[in-house]
Amino acid sequence: MMGIRNPKCNAINPGNDDCGSECGEVWFNELRLTDFDNRSGWAARGTVNIRLADLGTVNVSGFKKSIGYGNVDSKVADRNRMDTKEYDLNSQLEMGKFFPTKWNVMAPLSLGFGESFKTPEYNPLDPDIKMVLLKNFLPQSEVDSIYNIVQDYTRRKNLNLTNIRKGRTGTKVMPWDPSNFDLTYTFSEIMNRTFEKQSDINRQQMGA
Repeated sequence: MMGIRNPKCNAINPGNDDCGSECGEVWFNELRLTDFDNRSGWAARGTVNIRLADLGTVNVSGFKKSIGYGNVDSKVADRNRMDTKEYDLNSQLEMGKFFPTKWNVMAPLSLGFGESFKTPEYNPLDPDIKMVLLKNFLPQSEVDSIYNIVQDYTRRKNLNLTNIRKGRTGTKVMPWDPSNFDLTYTFSEIMNRTFEKQSDINRQQMGA
């Protein structure tokens, strides 16, 4: 309950009251807990493994976790407050198969690429507003821009060429024979973006 009192005008002794009509702006905020936000969420993971004969394998995996998901023993405050989507693509290939057999070349190649998208339930730039409500009072172009800013986005890349070598093709081997040497090259990159940082890139390369 809230009351606003305007002193009664005393025409005989008005004092500080000018006996005129008053105009003002009054804010009244009331926070009342009615129940816990006990909505349920869900999570799923899928994996596909593909065998390319003797060339190698390709693995594809995906993961999805919705807002409100939690373990059976999780408290309400421990429930997930982000909509999470991830996918990964990895392959193990023997590139030596593309060379003539008599060359006896072995070139194992590993490739990987993946992305993850984590969208918060509430706008971290204005924590009282749910992200899904932005479209009710903002143009779609601005909503997309805000989503791009507040989203926790990670991109992963990697490429590995490990122990590229030429097998022995004769019985007599000299010290400078190519079969006495092997080459390795690795590359990895992780890029992360959040509402606190525009871009954070960790890139590593190695050769041997």
